[in-house]
Amino acid sequence: MNKKTIKREFYFILLSIFMICSNIYFIIPLESNNNVISKETQNLIDDSINNELDKEINVQTSGIGLDPWWNNSFTFRKLINITNPGSEDFVNAPFFSITFNYSKLVAEGKMNSSLKDVRIVENGKICEYWIEKDVPVKGNATIWFKSNCSANTSEYDTYIYYGNNSVGYATKYLMKYNPMGVAWYPLDGDTKDHARLNHGTNNGVSFVNGIKGQCGNFVRGEGDYILIGDKPDFHITMNQTIMMWIKPADLAYRQNPYAKAYGGEGTITLETSGSLSYYYGTTGRNAYPYQGFGSGTGTSQIGHWTHIAIVRDLSNMQLYWYRNGTLRRAGVATYSPAVAGTLPAYLGRGYVYNFNGLIDDF
Repeated sequence: MNKKTIKREFYFILLSIFMICSNIYFIIPLESNNNVISKETQNLIDDSINNELDKEINVQTSGIGLDPWWNNSFTFRKLINITNPGSEDFVNAPFFSITFNYSKLVAEGKMNSSLKDVRIVENGKICEYWIEKDVPVKGNATIWFKSNCSANTSEYDTYIYYGNNSVGYATKYLMKYNPMGVAWYPLDGDTKDHARLNHGTNNGVSFVNGIKGQCGNFVRGEGDYILIGDKPDFHITMNQTIMMWIKPADLAYRQNPYAKAYGGEGTITLETSGSLSYYYGTTGRNAYPYQGFGSGTGTSQIGHWTHIAIVRDLSNMQLYWYRNGTLRRAGVATYSPAVAGTLPAYLGRGYVYNFNGLIDDF
């Protein structure tokens, strides 16, 4: 669930990331044929697979993405491989991220403990970025950054640089807010919030293979749901974005993949037609007055993964439904602001039937 400055263009991102590390200061071309992968380059690829990082290797410029060193004052870098399997180009999209154990690098003297020496560089230019430390696991860091990737391609031109105690934060490039907003639940084997600490309580949800890693398997007949609770971060009364992957097992009943209050902060209902209805209002409860705004028949289908996003832009009094990153419907918002209440937030449960199916990356 995300609260951020709303833009009419919504970027949907499905990406896979791996990191390759070397501690050379510059690239030495060994041959003029850029299509040939040298033995040293192959070793570098093998190192990424085996997690044997930080070896001194002379590598060849090649299609693997071994760009010239961006800044010689930074000792280390790792390649970030970004894959876009979709049909839409990602242009300055803010939802790319990498997670790594920064405490190990600090202990080895390779990274500053404040992470002030971290830079994300694409094609020789610093990307805007946001850093979160020790969430949800102490010693881990997640960096979100803006980047680009053409449709149906993998690109090898983005790196994380570090190892320079003489520099401070790149304040010009620091994002003003966490792009993942007030909460982010990957549901990769647990119900932890990876954006802040709004961890959920699991009530019967199992974990199976999902879009990326694992996802939550909600079985209506067993009463499965995740309790998020009435957290202050969820008392969102102005601009709001809620997004997730869903794969319903049936459309037999109206069901709630997410709910807080349909007359308050906001609730999503999956209709029997496959349309998704978003509700919010001014009582802070499940009561009138409220506004309903549907995405249209067939937005979600049984047994199919669909990325859904509802954007409430009360700065401009607009509502937007997105399906798989594409705008599906726009409408006028009725109320501003919404009213926050005390009802708990849930995944897979709400005022109608429990959700039956899979949810990923909420």
